[in-house]
Amino acid sequence: MTSDKKYLLEKLQEKPSKKITETIIKYVGSDKKRFGELFKIFEETNGGISNRAAWALSYLVIEMPELIHPFFSKTISLLKTHGFHPAIYRNILRFLKEIKIPEKYQGKVYDACIDFFINTSNSIAVRAFSLYVIRKIAKQHPELKKELKIILEAQKEFDDNPAVKNVINKILPSLNKD
Repeated sequence: MTSDKKYLLEKLQEKPSKKITETIIKYVGSDKKRFGELFKIFEETNGGISNRAAWALSYLVIEMPELIHPFFSKTISLLKTHGFHPAIYRNILRFLKEIKIPEKYQGKVYDACIDFFINTSNSIAVRAFSLYVIRKIAKQHPELKKELKIILEAQKEFDDNPAVKNVINKILPSLNKD
C-alpha cells in the first residue's frame, strides 16, 4: 500500500466531517497520483469509507474536472451499478451536474439519470441532481428536449414529492427557452 493511500484511508476512517473532507481535498489537490489513490479507495471500499471518499472526489472534480478523465468510464459503470449507498450516486451526480460530460458518455449518463429520476424510491437529492444532469445533456441535443418535456410533465402529475415538483417547475421553462 502506498503512503498516499495509507494516509487517505486513515483520514477516511475518522469521524466524517467537513473539516476532514477539506483536509483530504487539500492533500490531494491537483496531484493526479493522489487523486488516483482516492478514486481506488472510492471504487474498492464499501460503506462509510467509500461514501466519504465520494464526497471529497465530488468537490475535487468540480474544481479540477481534468482529474476524472482517466476514470470517467469507471465512474459511469459505478453510476449504472445498483445497490450502492445513495451518497455514492449523489456525489457522482453532483460533479456530473457541474462538469462537461464527454460526448461519448452522454447517452449512458442520460439513460442512467432518467432511471434515477423516475424511480421514486431514490433520495430526493439523487433525483434532483439527476434531473439537472438530464437537462444539461438535453440542452445539447434538441431531439432529447421533447422526450424530456413529456417525462417531466408526466412525472409532475404523478409525483407527490413537493421538492421534485419544485425542480421540475424550474427545469421545464428552461427547456422551452432554448
